[in-house]
Formats: sequence, C-alpha cells, structure tokens
Amino acid sequence: MKKKFIEKISFIAVFLIPTIAYSADEWNKNSVYESGDIVKWKGITYISSHWTQGTEPVDNQISWDGWITIDDESIEDWKQSTAYKGGDVVEYNTGFYIAKWWNTNTIPSTSSEWQRLDINTIVKPPPAPDDTNIIGEDNDGDGLRDDYAVTIKESYTEWKEFALATQAGKEFGKLLEFSENDVEITIKDAQLMAKNGIALQYCIDVYKMENPEFLNPIDLYFDTLARAIANREASTKLYHSLQGNDPVVTEIDCDKFLGGVSK
Repeated sequence: MKKKFIEKISFIAVFLIPTIAYSADEWNKNSVYESGDIVKWKGITYISSHWTQGTEPVDNQISWDGWITIDDESIEDWKQSTAYKGGDVVEYNTGFYIAKWWNTNTIPSTSSEWQRLDINTIVKPPPAPDDTNIIGEDNDGDGLRDDYAVTIKESYTEWKEFALATQAGKEFGKLLEFSENDVEITIKDAQLMAKNGIALQYCIDVYKMENPEFLNPIDLYFDTLARAIANREASTKLYHSLQGNDPVVTEIDCDKFLGGVSK
C-alpha cells in the first residue's frame, strides 16, 4: 500500500483535530446564550454548555467557560449504535448532552457516561476512568497506555486494525508526553513527529475507506474530555515547535509504517 505525493499540512490536521467552518450565527458579546445555543466565531463552531454572556469562545475553549467546540452546527440525535468520544454533543428527548468519555449504547438521560447541558450547569472535565493523569500508566513499558492496550485487544480482531491502533497509541502517547512534560525538542524532532502523524492519518484514512466500520483509534485513546483538550493543546504546541518548517512527505508505505507491530 504505497502512494507518492507532496503534502504540506498543518499539525492540527495531522493529529485528527477537526477544523470547522459552518454557517451558524456569529457570536455577539452582547447576546445572552443558553445551553445548546450554537455560534460561529473566527471560523470555528461552538455550542454553549450553560448560560453565558460576553465570554469569547476563542479565548475560552474549555467547556467550563461556557463553550464547547463542535464538529457540526447541527447537533445530531443520539443513536444507540453510534460510538461517541469524550466531548461529543447530542440531543436526546429535547435535551443536550455531552459525552464524558468514549461510550456506545448508553442512554444519555440515565447513564453516567453523559452529562446534561443545563443552564447554569458548569461542565468540567471528568477524571479518566482508569488513570490518575492525562498520560496514564505504562507499567509494561511497551509504549502504550495500559488501559488503552487492553481496550484495543478487545476492540480489534484483524491484525491490520490492531496494528493501526497500536501505532496510533504510541504516536499519541509521544505527543502527550511532549506537551504535558514540557519536553524541549528540536525542529528536526518536531518534523519527525509530524511526519509520523501524517503517515498515521493517511494509513487510517485508507483503511477506513476500504473498511467503513473500522473504529478510529483516536476515539479510544482520547477517551475523556480532559484528554481531548490535552490533545488539542499538544497539537498546537507541536505546530509552534515546527517554527514554520512544515514537513514535506513524498511517500507513505503503510505496510512499512506498521512493520514494527508483531503479528
């Protein structure tokens, strides 16, 4: 599986953070917004998590400040068969709910995996289900967060899917360690990390086109709202570390990229 191309890409796209440009009403500092109101500000779409006025979404992207970044201005109804990741927002029985972490087939109004977005309700990132910190524990030293390693073994039966998830976990782990531990890296190291991110994204996209039911590993790795926020912050930090020296990728061989994962 090989493709030759030249790609100059922002780091946000590398690590699967969606960019949003929809036609919601522009945010107005004088307007009063209630839970579930949707606005667009500087090209990004947000939903209000509780009553807010005068709080600019760009400067207050964490949900307890009143705004949550969303992928679409049209909030979809909750579906029993859909897998949701931390930070996803759905509508259920006329109410809006935010997913605390990855879940599927859990009714928002009765499940602890969801929190209702009510007026004057402050939504804070919940603790990770199995870890005490953002990065998590890797007690066996295999480069994967322990609870994530267990999850992918249970979630993927095909070797290619498991290999993609394994490689993704290692790259995501490096990204969070770099950001959370304030690791200083050279431009060359930043380019290598970004190149691996591009290769990972490409290989996942190719496989998912051929296998639409494939569960994206990012939904399993960034399984809490806190980790989703950390991912966004880490992506921005790495982008700045590139100092304008965006990586140029000329060839991606997915089989070679996944070659280090044992069958």
